[in-house]
Amino acid sequence: MVIQNPHDSLDTVLQEGFIVGETDGAWCDVFPLFAATKLTVGREGHNDVVISDVRCSREHCVFRKLNDHWYVDDLGSSNGTFVNGNRVERTQKLRPGDRITVASQKLMYAATVVDPQEIIANFEPISAGSIF
Repeated sequence: MVIQNPHDSLDTVLQEGFIVGETDGAWCDVFPLFAATKLTVGREGHNDVVISDVRCSREHCVFRKLNDHWYVDDLGSSNGTFVNGNRVERTQKLRPGDRITVASQKLMYAATVVDPQEIIANFEPISAGSIF
């Protein structure tokens, strides 16, 4: 995964929550949701989160902030976007700890925390088994 937008204010970052990504079985990639109303995910380089997997569509899904809550929308991808193992059929509101799967990439929505490492340490990666 690649994050393309650097963030400069830890206080601002901690007020919005995070999308946390799994790499090599560990929760380690943190994508802050500060000062944004959306975060795009896909295979193409112009996305905020780039997933290098042919099963990921060029523009796969988008996280959107609506009325102070974060939601995920699949953008018509062939292989789907999944939240807690269920395919996203329409805009889905996210709750802290929700697990999002895009192709082979596992993500988690984490709400505001004091220390990002605390939320990462409290979650085990979900087991593989979904076939895309």
